[in-house]
Amino acid sequence: MKLRPWLLALFALTAVPGAHPTPAEACGAFFSRNAAKTPSLSIEQVLIVYDEAKQREHFVREVAFERGDTSFGFVVPVPTKPEVEGVKDAPFGRLAARFPFDADAAAGSGSKARGGAPAGAPGGGGVTVHEVKQVGSFQAHVLSATDAGALEKWLSDNEFVGRPAESAWAEGYVKRGFFFVAMRPPKAKAKADAADAKAPAADPLASPEPALRAETIRISFDTPAPYYPYLEPSHAAPARSRGRLLSVWFASTRERWPVASLRRGEDVRWVQPWKQGPQASRVDAKALQDTLGKELGRLVRAEEKEWTVQVFEDQKSSREGFGDVLLVPTTRTPGDRAALERLASLVDPSLLGAP
Repeated sequence: MKLRPWLLALFALTAVPGAHPTPAEACGAFFSRNAAKTPSLSIEQVLIVYDEAKQREHFVREVAFERGDTSFGFVVPVPTKPEVEGVKDAPFGRLAARFPFDADAAAGSGSKARGGAPAGAPGGGGVTVHEVKQVGSFQAHVLSATDAGALEKWLSDNEFVGRPAESAWAEGYVKRGFFFVAMRPPKAKAKADAADAKAPAADPLASPEPALRAETIRISFDTPAPYYPYLEPSHAAPARSRGRLLSVWFASTRERWPVASLRRGEDVRWVQPWKQGPQASRVDAKALQDTLGKELGRLVRAEEKEWTVQVFEDQKSSREGFGDVLLVPTTRTPGDRAALERLASLVDPSLLGAP
């Protein structure tokens, strides 16, 4: 791939056929080496609200985990320093009712940092810890790093156990100057969950289904184009007892399509990684605010009278070979090329470090 023609190709994509070889993990998932059974990501629901005027993305993510017998954690890379908050009123039930995914209609399978942030505390040898806070039952660490090896060491020291594949996964983000949101439950909470998961069911005739817990978080950050951290460490995933489903609701003032790179051996091409639901819905700001609820409705600016809501699903059990997802506008404006070029290396890794 070359730098100059890359943008034109993004507007003429065909869908990639779905493949289901092996289970996958969300973002960067890190588990203890002593894990007898790891918590699996059986359901993932995401809302992306993108403010075009402010170039601000609100990434709201709910994941249902099967409880395991060990501490675990996950890492979300983002292009600029993020704001991380828990979400008490998850919107996904209302979104599914108002904007359902219709499988029959499916079509196919560093930027400028936000200013004013104080310098963070050293995390040790190339890692800066900008913030540590409690988000629901998770402890969230906002990090930046200048060295992938130092980041791997920090993750290992803090029980986000690293492997060589995870070091390689992190290296590209470190080169781009990305930030990281590293989240894990405190030790006491993890032990309590493990005890609950091992407790006998109240009804002896009940099916021994694994206990599920759901957490919803919001990660907000500045970005010239909407972004989904889809790339995962390429190591063998633990055995799963369930399938996996990702549902994405995307709300903005312009319709966009998901684009990712797909590597198969030496061949790299652009694909549409998710299945498209029904035709995009046009709704007024008030209706969208009501659907999201009071807590998240404030992310929808009333000055933008009309919003577009699109629904996507991803039914792949493996993301092997896929890079991160950019949401590319279906109709171009003069500023789109410059905005997308700032994140071009995400969809064309050969451009990483190119002038």
